[in-house]
Amino acid sequence: LVYSAAVDTPFVGICYDDKVRGMVGRYSDDLLIDWQKLNAHELTAHIESIMNDYDNTVKMISEVSAKQKKLALSDGEIAYRLINDKAGE
Repeated sequence: LVYSAAVDTPFVGICYDDKVRGMVGRYSDDLLIDWQKLNAHELTAHIESIMNDYDNTVKMISEVSAKQKKLALSDGEIAYRLINDKAGE
């Protein structure tokens, strides 16, 4: 999921844990299937839905991924400052 999102490739997240729901939820709940409801019909329906709106799905993933990358850089910068501030005490 992380790699697919990083390269703007549509994906279907199978939610087996809250971390998957959280990650995929940043993009769209339409890309998520609960593992307890997983079957061939549901998976095929999700894939067909993505393929029918492929360009918009790619655009949405790209936009959300760009925001996530900025947040990650910001978090890294904050962590760096915190570490350096503590080291200078």
